[in-house]
Amino acid sequence: MQPFSVNRTTTFIKSISLMKRKELLLCAQKLKTLEAILEKEYTTINLYKYRQVNDRLYNLKAIISDLETLELKILKNSWDNL
Repeated sequence: MQPFSVNRTTTFIKSISLMKRKELLLCAQKLKTLEAILEKEYTTINLYKYRQVNDRLYNLKAIISDLETLELKILKNSWDNL
């Protein structure tokens, strides 16, 4: 891989990771809000929505972990090729 290509790919992965982190924060905030509502009044919350947000939160954590692993592999390969 050419150094320019590696830098561009790494930058792209970092930008995706940053977007996913922002989405992760939003999901975490929604989850906290839903948990607060759940503590106050169990009947007012839609448990399906709660599960959706919770599942999305865990999916985002997995995506971010995968992106970080991919970034490390690309950087390692670029250093090995120098």
